[in-house]
Amino acid sequence: MKIKSIELIGFKSFYEKTVIHFHSRINAIVGPNGCGKSNILDAIRWILGEQNPRRLRAEGMEEVIANGGESLKPLGMAEVSLAITDVSKDGFDEIVIKRRLFRSGESEYYINGTPCRLKDITEMFMDTGIGARAYSNIGQGKVEHLLTTKPEERRGIIEEVAGLVKYKTRRRETESRIESTKENLIRVKDVTSEVNRQMNTLRRQAKDAERFKQLSQEVKNLESRALRAKLLRLKREGQILSDERSKVEVDISQTREKISQRDAFLKERESELLVLERSHDESEEETYKLKSDLQAKESFQELLRNEVSSVEEFIEKVEKEIDLLREEESRIETHITLKRRNLEEVRVILSNKETELRQKERVLSSLKSEAAKGRADLEATRTTLFGTLDRYSSLKGMVFGYDKELTELKSREERIQKELHEVKSEIDKTSSRISELELISKEIEEQRGHIDGEKKYIQADFSAMNRKQESMRGEARLLSERLNEVNSRLNVLKQIQSNYEWLPEDIRRFFLERKGDEILGLISDFISVPKGYERAIEAAFGDKLKWVLVKEKEEALKAIESLRELSIGRGTFIPIDFSKKGNGDFKKNWEDIIPLWEMVKVEGMDSSLIENMLKGVFVVSSLREAITLREEMEEGSSFVTLEGDLLDSSGAISGGFPTEGVFERKREIEELSLEASRLEERLYTISQEIELNQREVDRLQTRLEQLERELAEVGIRDVEIKKDIANLRDNLLRTQRRSEVVEFDLTDVQSQIGEREKGLLEIQETLKSLEDEKEDLEKKFKELEEGAQKSEEEESRLELEITNFMVENAALM
Repeated sequence: MKIKSIELIGFKSFYEKTVIHFHSRINAIVGPNGCGKSNILDAIRWILGEQNPRRLRAEGMEEVIANGGESLKPLGMAEVSLAITDVSKDGFDEIVIKRRLFRSGESEYYINGTPCRLKDITEMFMDTGIGARAYSNIGQGKVEHLLTTKPEERRGIIEEVAGLVKYKTRRRETESRIESTKENLIRVKDVTSEVNRQMNTLRRQAKDAERFKQLSQEVKNLESRALRAKLLRLKREGQILSDERSKVEVDISQTREKISQRDAFLKERESELLVLERSHDESEEETYKLKSDLQAKESFQELLRNEVSSVEEFIEKVEKEIDLLREEESRIETHITLKRRNLEEVRVILSNKETELRQKERVLSSLKSEAAKGRADLEATRTTLFGTLDRYSSLKGMVFGYDKELTELKSREERIQKELHEVKSEIDKTSSRISELELISKEIEEQRGHIDGEKKYIQADFSAMNRKQESMRGEARLLSERLNEVNSRLNVLKQIQSNYEWLPEDIRRFFLERKGDEILGLISDFISVPKGYERAIEAAFGDKLKWVLVKEKEEALKAIESLRELSIGRGTFIPIDFSKKGNGDFKKNWEDIIPLWEMVKVEGMDSSLIENMLKGVFVVSSLREAITLREEMEEGSSFVTLEGDLLDSSGAISGGFPTEGVFERKREIEELSLEASRLEERLYTISQEIELNQREVDRLQTRLEQLERELAEVGIRDVEIKKDIANLRDNLLRTQRRSEVVEFDLTDVQSQIGEREKGLLEIQETLKSLEDEKEDLEKKFKELEEGAQKSEEEESRLELEITNFMVENAALM
């Protein structure tokens, strides 16, 4: 992918629409400080989804919207569009992404003019290396951060370059959805339990409703019965009322007949009354007509009287007018005679007036010419005076403007001096703050070293403890497995031993049912054997080990009878009272051989019985030795080996691979019991050690996590302090440059103040000369104006006289 162009509208310093095109090779943006170079990188980072305003060098996201200036009002929206070419996805050759931010805090995102989400834009560039915080976007201080970053963060950058971030993000989202699903399942279980609880409540309510329904039905039945009884009662009452009603209706019909008779009588009287009223009305109409005719005749008679009087008055008036006209005729004739005499006199006067009029007109003409000359002089003087006044007012305005500019410049000088003082104070504070932060940074580095050392030491202990813990857990698992095997084997052997499972099934059942009451036990139950002699003794005893020991001879006989009756086999029973000591005259003829009865330990019964059973049986190392010894020893001797081979006194030899016997099982049970005890004791000891070690591991783990947090906090604080130092140095540099600019502005303002004061003095001198000239012109103008006024008054007087003459002449004519 390649950036083709970027369009900025209202973003930071780009107030108006600005389009920047990028070429296919390396592009560099150069310019003085503060011209907006970093704002372009901020715009790229912003459009790619940056949500932290601090990474855009702003306190709040609304600060990226242009605030305008003295003559530009703040904008309400910031917009950035980024065109990217060589796109290898989604079937587009070029993609244009756009982001808008309004002052209300609302944001809009577009891809090729189509509204979308921020997530769509971040997913589009996730595996391309392009992003708000991707490795391809290296801002101020990013290189130093990459060089000083921890291996974990550096690994994140490498994974981002390798394109694994997309899958890790999806994995996090999937895990988040899984956790959300688990929470939803928990909530569903809670809801299910709540629903089940509510269902139980609803079931109880349904039962109550069913009971209510039954009771309601019973109530309805009872109400219906009550209503039926009431209906019957009402029917009986209705029957009584209907009888009474029929009686009342008969009375009503009789009353109606009487009323109809009276109505007929009234109608006859009303018809007679109507006839009388008609005749009365006709009489009244005739009377009214007669009165109307009488009034009309009286009115007409009065009208005639009035007309006669008016005619008489008109005749009298006409006669008077005739008399007046006759008198007027005589008066007019007299007036005409007088007018003819006056006409001759007027003609003489008129000729004299015309001569005087011509003289006055000549005087008026000369006055008009003089007045015109005076007006021309007055106009010239007025024009000169107005020009002088214009210059005077213009210079006055310039003086006022210079005074205002001087006031503003002096105020600006004070502000600049104050700003210069503040800037120098800020420079001192920033330098002091940088020194403090550098000392803090050194302390943080030392603290980080101490924490790293402690962390390495604890990690070593933690690893050793973990290895020891794993070793002990492995040993515990092995011991537990061995203990389970031993207990399993021990339980099986104990079950075999206690249930006598080597006996035939019927005999075993017969023996177990009677053990303790009639039967004491088997011979093998009362014998214990040294280790290594189990097979030899079993071979010597043979089937005698299955003999059953009883108390008396009668019990043995009863037992045999029971076996015969039950038809379950044969058994050998030996009463205790049959046992008797041997004569003891059997002598050893060989020093190295051992009588077997000396190796047997009898418990719980008389040992003489066992001695008699083992009398003449000797232990040898092999059958060959037994054969040799049999020839040398007295007759009746038997020999057994430790492997269980037997040379009987009759000369019969038995041997081979023996099966597990009773005494071997006893021996194995004893050994397994001892081993189980040792294993349990060892397992308990290891468990205690594991628990103690786990506490130590947990303590070390807690301390490691605490150190990790402290290290992360120290790292974050170190980065923040270094960033603050870098920002303060940038601020210091900007403040120093600002100081230079302020000093330059102060010099410029002071220079402008000098120029304005010099110009003000020159203008004031010019104003003084103009004031003198203005006074002279005003004096001259006043004199000319007075002369012109006198001329106009004389001219007006003459014109008035001429007009009067002309009027008089016209009157005379």
